[in-house]
Amino acid sequence: ERTVATIAKPTQRQSYTFTLSEPKSFYVDSFTPSGEFYWTISSGGLSLQSSAFYYTDSYENYAERVFTLPAGDYTFTVSADVGKTGSAEFRLIDTSAATALTFGQPTSATLDPLRETDIYSFEASAGETIFYQHIGNQPQASLRIVDPDGRTVERWQQGHARPEILDTTLSWTPPGSTATLEIDLVELFRLALD
Repeated sequence: ERTVATIAKPTQRQSYTFTLSEPKSFYVDSFTPSGEFYWTISSGGLSLQSSAFYYTDSYENYAERVFTLPAGDYTFTVSADVGKTGSAEFRLIDTSAATALTFGQPTSATLDPLRETDIYSFEASAGETIFYQHIGNQPQASLRIVDPDGRTVERWQQGHARPEILDTTLSWTPPGSTATLEIDLVELFRLALD
């Protein structure tokens, strides 16, 4: 669900509160292409996450954008540069609600508006090699692969010949398992793109 926060007067802030009964991972999806509006998530007076709306989910942002919050009470605050008024639109996405991908089955989506973020998930077994193929032509579309700990391990933007690999391996041990899945990302993308 999208939220529109209106800053009608300079220095005004809009705050939204929420409570988590268990830990959850989130992604802030920004529909505001402005570096003059900001968001902050805080708890107990401490700022935990923050960003300008422009950089929240843009390709230029190298910071991790999936974050996990423990159970507790939180405030999501929207503010603007001194003297700035206007609106910021966003949605806070619970990553556990990501659309599950099925290997071997095509998935189709349209980003509408273009600043929208769609989140997908997939499961893999230890030793399994994973390939993906992007077919489409949506301007300025980008893709990020994020590991279960919220670290971006690969990103790619429409028009780039190859993805940018930010981590050379992806390791993950499913809860309740002793087997670890390790993906050699350099080899994976070499095979996929050569």
